[in-house]
Amino acid sequence: MLYLSGKGVPADPARGLDLLRKAATAGLPSAEYALGRSYELGLNLPTDPAKAAFWYARAASRGLGADGVADAQLHLGELYVSGVGVRRDPMQAVALFKKAAAGFQLAAERGDLTAKRQLAAMYEEGEGVPRDHALANNLYLQVAAVYRRWADAGQRYSQYRLGMLYLDGEGMPKDDVLAEIWLRKASDQGYVPAQSALSYLYSSSDWANQGFGFHDYPEDRAQAYIWLALAARAEPQAYIMQRAEYSARSVDPALLPAAKATVAAWRPTTETPRPLGPSSAQSGDTIIMTPAQAVEAARVRREWQPTTEEIAADRRAAEIFDVPMGAASAKVTVFLYMSFGCPHCARFEQDVFPAFKAKYIDTGRVRLVLRESLAGDPDVARAGALLARCAGPERYFAVMDAVYHGLPEMFADGTASNVRPILLRIAKTEGMDETQFDACVSNPEQQKALIERSYFFARFDRIEGVPAFVIGGKQMAGEQTLDALDAAVVAAEVRPAS
Repeated sequence: MLYLSGKGVPADPARGLDLLRKAATAGLPSAEYALGRSYELGLNLPTDPAKAAFWYARAASRGLGADGVADAQLHLGELYVSGVGVRRDPMQAVALFKKAAAGFQLAAERGDLTAKRQLAAMYEEGEGVPRDHALANNLYLQVAAVYRRWADAGQRYSQYRLGMLYLDGEGMPKDDVLAEIWLRKASDQGYVPAQSALSYLYSSSDWANQGFGFHDYPEDRAQAYIWLALAARAEPQAYIMQRAEYSARSVDPALLPAAKATVAAWRPTTETPRPLGPSSAQSGDTIIMTPAQAVEAARVRREWQPTTEEIAADRRAAEIFDVPMGAASAKVTVFLYMSFGCPHCARFEQDVFPAFKAKYIDTGRVRLVLRESLAGDPDVARAGALLARCAGPERYFAVMDAVYHGLPEMFADGTASNVRPILLRIAKTEGMDETQFDACVSNPEQQKALIERSYFFARFDRIEGVPAFVIGGKQMAGEQTLDALDAAVVAAEVRPAS
């Protein structure tokens, strides 16, 4: 694992994988679990859920309490729930969750904080044990209390873990400000998982649009890129480097050179170790803010938390760009959130939307209001939306259809080199020449407005993935069948107007 991460030795993924395979083949449970995790997540290996399941199963069959066994049982159970890499088998999943819970319980009783946290999550979700929120919260509080003592003492791993507890709201209310404070402390010390988590916090609307939870924190794409690039520099693994490259493409071009200079000049700091504070696993004062943190948290909240009037003004500014289709007199309005760079949106637009349009929009039963997101590939999402607007309201949906049909060709060679030529080809069918196309997709005012409204809808409409639909005040996330949309429209038609 040291050769894979480059910690203490020069990074050598090939040698690291060779040693990991040898240890796994020899029957070391922690190596079997680690190899399965590498196959599941694509860490220095091609993603292969079937091989992940194979190595998880080997580790899961080992003795209770050995390192990696409970983790393997948990992750193998999740594969049986989803049917990825194995045939879907909920009963087998439950059996594995129960074994994992027993293993985590044993480790937790020995004081293993990671096991205690995992056991809390299982009680919270009811996986392998009866659902028990009170017990889950108690376990989370015990974990948080210990992490807080070590975090105050300058230990970067504990700073990271405490930040993640605040970020996820595990055992305490979610608090993005405190999450940022602790993640930043660990990141300043060069802790890669904290740097990656900070990037997520600073670009939350992107992650929300990919199906992850939204965090109510001010967007800062330059900071998101900086911390992810630093993580990639410290651990040059393919998936981190790809995320950093993706992040760079979402930064304002005017800010990117300074961000790259910051990355080049950055060096980690080391906190002076301080004595541990008193231990009190049950005491609430072990996880509250220090006075200095309370002042900083209040300052940050004042600066970025908008008032009701400001939110209303931002909504009016965002809704100016709504793209309607259908009669204004329709009884039901469907708000549809889509991204030009989203393959799931493309599939919905091609496979389901034509029938939905014919049945509801063309007959006057539904008025569609489209709102743009920047999920998926940011270059296509941004340029596609601007190109459709430059083509005019009568051609907006035709351009959207052309972009969606062009997505496979844009990335056919595994790179983004074909994006511009195909978008330019679409622009020419709309009567634009290359100069007009470049002016359209690089218009700074329109780019800024698009980014702002996409962020607004992700944050305040809680759009956590696209396509997303709001029908009769109820949100439906992800691709939907015509039958599902039928039911939602009919329910909205009979619902009394509020």
